[in-house]
Amino acid sequence: MNIIQHHEPIDIEALFKQTENATIGIDDHDLELFAAEDDEIHSFLGSAECKDRIGNAIRVAIGSDEAMKIFGRSSVFLLIVKYNSDCERPLMVEELSAINKFVKVLPNGSDIQWSLMHDSTLDNKVEIILLCNIKR
Repeated sequence: MNIIQHHEPIDIEALFKQTENATIGIDDHDLELFAAEDDEIHSFLGSAECKDRIGNAIRVAIGSDEAMKIFGRSSVFLLIVKYNSDCERPLMVEELSAINKFVKVLPNGSDIQWSLMHDSTLDNKVEIILLCNIKR
């Protein structure tokens, strides 16, 4: 799978292996539905430590004009939310509502899969990785 990364490089294959053991995971079937060989896939990364961490991390990830143009052409999305469940400020249910708000602004008829996974290196920070697929 060839992914155009709009941030510092991350090991996508290793990330997918981590999500298999996530609280809400992504399996091989999800990935097959997400990407075919000739699809154009883009990834965006965002993180936040302040109030509304998921919402702010999403805004950081998609905060460019380029990202919005790509999103407008996409039909399939994969959102991975990474957090530290052992931190001082655990992830709150209210923060998860940002996912619903995000889904509402996607193009009509879009499909979205998401994962919620623990990452002990994050302290109070939440990190999101957003992949979008432009079907050819």
